[in-house]
Amino acid sequence: MKRDLTFLLIALAAFLICNAAPVPLAHDYACGPFLSIQPYYIINTPYNIRTKVSNVGSSAETNVPIKFYADGSLINTINLSLAAGGVDSVTNPWQTAVPGNHSLMYVSALGTDMDRSNDTVRLSVNVLNGPPPRLCPFVCEAPVTYTPIAGNPGPTGDDAGITAPIGFTFNYIGHSYTQVWICTNGFIQMGPTGSTDYLNRLCSAVDTNLIAGFWDDLNTNNGGNIQYLTTGTAPWRIFTVQYTNVAYNSGTGNVTFQIKLFENLGNGQIIEIIYGPAVNNPSSTGSIGINAAPDVYGLSISSITPGTSCASTTSSTSVCNDTVQYNLSSGTHYHYCEFVGIEPNGNAIPTDYSLSQNYPNPFNPTTIINFGLPKAGFVKLVVYDILGRTVATLINNESKEAGNYKADFDGTNLASGVYFYRIESSEFSSVKKMLLIK
Repeated sequence: MKRDLTFLLIALAAFLICNAAPVPLAHDYACGPFLSIQPYYIINTPYNIRTKVSNVGSSAETNVPIKFYADGSLINTINLSLAAGGVDSVTNPWQTAVPGNHSLMYVSALGTDMDRSNDTVRLSVNVLNGPPPRLCPFVCEAPVTYTPIAGNPGPTGDDAGITAPIGFTFNYIGHSYTQVWICTNGFIQMGPTGSTDYLNRLCSAVDTNLIAGFWDDLNTNNGGNIQYLTTGTAPWRIFTVQYTNVAYNSGTGNVTFQIKLFENLGNGQIIEIIYGPAVNNPSSTGSIGINAAPDVYGLSISSITPGTSCASTTSSTSVCNDTVQYNLSSGTHYHYCEFVGIEPNGNAIPTDYSLSQNYPNPFNPTTIINFGLPKAGFVKLVVYDILGRTVATLINNESKEAGNYKADFDGTNLASGVYFYRIESSEFSSVKKMLLIK
């Protein structure tokens, strides 16, 4: 009986020790997490970089230096005083003229800090040359400034076309292209040859891989011209095809617009259509959208009210609409985006978050990573080496709809060894290991 009582007391003591609240250290300041993280950052644009700061120690602290670093350089120091258990935040302005990945960091520099593991918080941000589309795959946005180009002469005449060099490799619907076909009838197609069809049929099974700025029976013999030009430096080049006052084959009026292919904006490549001033022909209608068989994205209404934001009067649809009237406000623009290597994997909406083991594993040099999102939100998917260094950012805080996805990872430029991939969202994070063998 006495022995049983002794065991019971020992077990009770162990339980109380294991479940007792941890005693805070006398001096302990913590930084993180970052607050108000942007889904993307743009060059030459000021941002307020903010982090949470906590006094998790048992002593009040006065004038503790909170240091802000960008790419390893100290930018600013803010002194912060907090009572024991107190929480606050600090903010520093930051901007850069250099696109690409940048490292931001906050460090609490309490001289008597007794736990250095929570002093530092880091954030890797991808800075873009310009804003990516807010939605995928085809969305109309409010007017911007239409800026004409002076480029190489394009096709001329009625139902004519030419092949033009893009100036870089453009990935579109799983294929790579270095040339584009420009047709006088208001569209371009990927590849060296294409259609001269004047019957605007966005759902055509023949006229595929087609981007229609305003697909109709147009004719430069009746007025206007077409030009193309590649601008910028790698990996941020832009290929532009410009239709300037190109006339209808019959009747009055003309159309002015640009179709742009972006080499690399964020983690993917983007198509943009921007409209300039033009004289509308009320009797003639055309197609605006994408025919990337088997997917078609066009406008879901037959006309657009001049002078209004297209975002309030149009929407993207997979149902073909070939009766859009050219009465667009100058500067109205559309975005189509295809994030390279990231694509939906099936139509079912998962009930839980998931990150699957890559397949194949081991791999050489490519592998596939599947993940599931039960709800829409911002997602980050990063690959690290065994030392914790980032070797690839497959998704960088991008907005994703609920669904199942697959991401392609290419380790061609990496050495054999163990790597880790981590997914993060607002409600889920997970890490898995993979092996590259060459």
